Amino acid sequence: MVAVLLCAKCGSHLVDVRGWRSRAVAVLRCASCSHESPVAGFTVGRVYMCNESAAVAEAIEDAALPLAGVR
Repeated sequence: MVAVLLCAKCGSHLVDVRGWRSRAVAVLRCASCSHESPVAGFTVGRVYMCNESAAVAEAIEDAALPLAGVR
């Protein structure tokens, strides 16, 4: 199983981290409708491939994480 993050406003899968409010709170933004929302304790990683286990590993490597200076 691979998790997919969807925009609750328009249903698009084009969701990514726009920025960080703190090291634990990301601001997610939908590229389709521009809806933004803070999310605590999670991030996103994106990859495009058929092999599910390799896709999960690649998504983890691509995960958006806050910079060390963000509190």
